[in-house]
Amino acid sequence: MNVSLKINLEFPAAIYFQDTLQLNRYTVALELCTATQDHEQINVAMARIKAFVYSELADTVFINQQDAERANILEVMGINVTTLPEDPIDQIIGLMLYCKINAVVEGRMLVEALDISSFIGDEVTYLYNAGDPIGPFQQDGWWFNADTSHNELSGIGIDQNIVHVHAHNWNKYNLNWNDVDYSKTSKTVAFGKRSDHAK
Repeated sequence: MNVSLKINLEFPAAIYFQDTLQLNRYTVALELCTATQDHEQINVAMARIKAFVYSELADTVFINQQDAERANILEVMGINVTTLPEDPIDQIIGLMLYCKINAVVEGRMLVEALDISSFIGDEVTYLYNAGDPIGPFQQDGWWFNADTSHNELSGIGIDQNIVHVHAHNWNKYNLNWNDVDYSKTSKTVAFGKRSDHAK
């Protein structure tokens, strides 16, 4: 028997919009329906949602992916960056969450509805229901990946000599599925001038 659930989430973040960085706080209400009878997998799915929002998106800077130079500068400065296909207004962030949360739960649950509001948005609530158009998120992007990724930046360091390839899997949260073989996983790799970085 499938079960309908509702989760309320709240997290701080910022937006980079019109050459200005603005702090914000988001409130999200999710309506979910389970799609498996495996309670352990349902628990993992719920934990993935919370880990992604509270650990990956919390304190991020939402930015239009067209502003790639600015996004890369912010990332090089050590700032958590989330790139979006359009300007980071509440409606776009809500659509992103709808797509990404459906991706990370990998069919164990389904997002049936999502409401989002924010402090900057004057707490106007945007409503989204399953089946509504997803607009710019129809194009391929990290929002369809089941991992923890939330941008597609180059990862190239300031001196252009080091490249970091990050593993965005769920190992660090111990939130893998109990019925999947994870023996082949990617690792974080860094390479560059040995004289500069491996003395």
